[in-house]
Amino acid sequence: MTALGVDVVHWDSTRAGELARLWNRGAPNEPLSVDELAGVCFDDGGAVLATPNGSAAIACVVRPGDHGAVGHVRLVVVDPDVRRQGIGGGLLAAAERWLFDHGATRVCLGGEAPVYLWPGVDANDVATSCLAEAAGYVPTASAINMAIAASFRSDAPTGVVVRRLVADSDVAAVRTLVAEHWPQWLVEFDLGVDTAGVHGAFDTGGRGQAVGFCAHSVLRTGWLGPMGVDPKRQAGGVGAALVSAVCTDAMVAGLDHVEVSWVGPIRFYAKLGGRVSRSFRRWEKPLTDQRA
Repeated sequence: MTALGVDVVHWDSTRAGELARLWNRGAPNEPLSVDELAGVCFDDGGAVLATPNGSAAIACVVRPGDHGAVGHVRLVVVDPDVRRQGIGGGLLAAAERWLFDHGATRVCLGGEAPVYLWPGVDANDVATSCLAEAAGYVPTASAINMAIAASFRSDAPTGVVVRRLVADSDVAAVRTLVAEHWPQWLVEFDLGVDTAGVHGAFDTGGRGQAVGFCAHSVLRTGWLGPMGVDPKRQAGGVGAALVSAVCTDAMVAGLDHVEVSWVGPIRFYAKLGGRVSRSFRRWEKPLTDQRA
């Protein structure tokens, strides 16, 4: 495939290590592991397109939206030695063509929940913002991350116990809670359970009903989310105890903070000492057949 004079080839999951090396050379201030990139960029029918010499790559996927299929650009990286030669623009055009051919009617940069690397384009990533602007994208939304110190601790309220989801019965009880109140988080919940990165909160009396959960490091190491507390049990300390359990995991792993991704509600995390750590913009544009 050629777009704007740039030839691209498809990479499969065997190139995840190569993608990680390329990304970490191009974005040394935000290193990503092979596992993080393999788990997102090569999942469920997405595509990774790269230049034949491996000096640049872009990852994209199509997701269902409220008004038709939506294309998402998950990641774009160009080796520093070959930047400012139009390669990024050619990769983006190639991704748009692939997305259009797979049914997308519009395209967004980032934000492809439930499997994603970022909620959008980091506000400090000027190069990607300029690339988006030059390609006709417009900002349509924003999101923030918040950081909470790994030293944060809060005991569970009376009558509640917090424990890591390991037992099948615990997993089933919390999954029922998630399915009832937050079905959009089931994919992330299941991924978190697979990596033992989910804590659950349970009543200690009666049937030990699940009343909340908190996951971390599902897609990005040290990132907190999703989490939820039964609406009937909110504002009673359950959420704080769940975050405390995740912060303990982070400290054991040698991290000084957890990154709460795609924050909402802000006030809850602010009460736990959270501060805004990153800001993202969602860039979007309609897709049409450029070959017509």
